[in-house]
Amino acid sequence: MINKQLLPILHREEIAARGLQIAVDKKLRDQLRTTLIPEGKRCLLVGLAWKSEDEKAKTPYSLNILDWEPILRVPGLTFVNLQTGDCNAELAAAVDAFGIPIAHNEILDSRLATNSYATRVAAMDIVVAPDSDAAAIAAAFDIPVFSIILPSLKNTRSSQHTTQVFIQGQSGEWQNVIRDVGLALLDHTVSAGVISKRAPYLRTFAQLYAINGQSEDAELLYRRLAQEPGLAAEALHQIAFLRQKIGQNEDALRLFDEALSIDPGFWHSYNGRGLALASLNRFEDAISSYRQGLTLNPQSGEIHNNLGTSLRCLGHAAEALTHYRQAKELLPNVKSILLNEASALDESGNTEQALQAFEELVSLHPNYIDARYNRSQILLSTGQFEAGWKEFVWRLKRPAANAHHDLFPQPVWQGEGLSGKRILVWTEQGIGDELLTVSMIPDIIDATEHVIILCSKRL
Repeated sequence: MINKQLLPILHREEIAARGLQIAVDKKLRDQLRTTLIPEGKRCLLVGLAWKSEDEKAKTPYSLNILDWEPILRVPGLTFVNLQTGDCNAELAAAVDAFGIPIAHNEILDSRLATNSYATRVAAMDIVVAPDSDAAAIAAAFDIPVFSIILPSLKNTRSSQHTTQVFIQGQSGEWQNVIRDVGLALLDHTVSAGVISKRAPYLRTFAQLYAINGQSEDAELLYRRLAQEPGLAAEALHQIAFLRQKIGQNEDALRLFDEALSIDPGFWHSYNGRGLALASLNRFEDAISSYRQGLTLNPQSGEIHNNLGTSLRCLGHAAEALTHYRQAKELLPNVKSILLNEASALDESGNTEQALQAFEELVSLHPNYIDARYNRSQILLSTGQFEAGWKEFVWRLKRPAANAHHDLFPQPVWQGEGLSGKRILVWTEQGIGDELLTVSMIPDIIDATEHVIILCSKRL
């Protein structure tokens, strides 16, 4: 039995010096490996523990295994539970969440059956754990350990060459540590010849981080992807896209250019370049970039759509319409493309066709705010006031709306009688709209008892 006051054990020499012995049943160890590794399959056995047991450090801590997806998704690994105590619920939750099995036979508490537990640890190729018996025993057997520790413990760790230490950067925050352990495991599986390519994992998790708004994590993985043969242009393009999403268009433009300098045929970056240039109001340059992209891939509906938008910004609605229609053929039923086509019809003077296009779009997407709002504009501009005013209420739902009616707790007028009521009239849009509608104020004053008017300072 190991005296836990002497754990963690990081050197075989320490075990001998302290008169400790850990016996491994080699036959059982080999049986475990045979059972856990399917015949004909090449993989590494990775033992997992997520709760600290280091009483000497007096800083017990645990991690949530449901945060371990970047570890559990590393290919070429079979995971084995080394966590002592009752952890069935946690294991079941992890399996349900990720669909990745974690081998688990009932493990006796290491304090009661150290040698049996040590045999199980000895069957592993790698151990991932905080301060725990699993980490200590694995290190004693020179099994690679990825040790997850608190900052307060970093100066107590041994320089054991088989142990890699991953230190928590911020109290209560393990996300970056888990990310880095996942990357280290990925490198280990490649070095061991179990898998040959890092790219699928790096690409998948970079995209996942980007979707979750973790742009720094996403960029870190794309930087790693850039080191893979033939993937630098793709990776730089994705980093540029991340920068563009947060408004860093100059940086994005530089990175798109860098991607194209590596691979001039990477047409995606001409599209990205165009978007960055358009965001900087450099529409002529954006159009040029889009055209270069279409030279490489004339079947890109996305580029046709973006080119059309830049052309519209310069007043070339008729030419834009041609590209929107090509985009619609290539990407049918994409509502933003249908919206752009209808808008270009309106801007090029084809009002009836535009209204019909908006009607069709609204029938497909009844809650599409921009479609409803733009339809109201055509209805009002063509004198169809009853239908237009009814539809015009959709303006209030637009992200760009400057009518903050939701700031007022009072109900919005629905056309009911105003006699005896107190009425609040507030401004929206611009000074021109106020001047157009101010003539109706006397009618409201005549219809009710008390009117409060909120208007621009200039009025």
